[in-house]
Amino acid sequence: MPFPPRPVLYIKAGSVPADWRAFRVLYANGRPIRDVVEADAHNGWFVQAVRREGELLRDGAGRLRTRRIEAKIRIERA
Repeated sequence: MPFPPRPVLYIKAGSVPADWRAFRVLYANGRPIRDVVEADAHNGWFVQAVRREGELLRDGAGRLRTRRIEAKIRIERA
């Protein structure tokens, strides 16, 4: 009998897992979270790209502006 798949507890864009786009991040109530660039379901936080009027914001060096939010979340395969 095969083991059930292990839950994904951490993802980071451009890092782990290699297929991170195959996942989505949701609040504990099931509401999806957009623009996540890193998430840690075990410790309860995610990093989200900042948008203003629908556009992603960048700093003077061209890097995405982000914010870290502490919340109960889960990571699921999309």
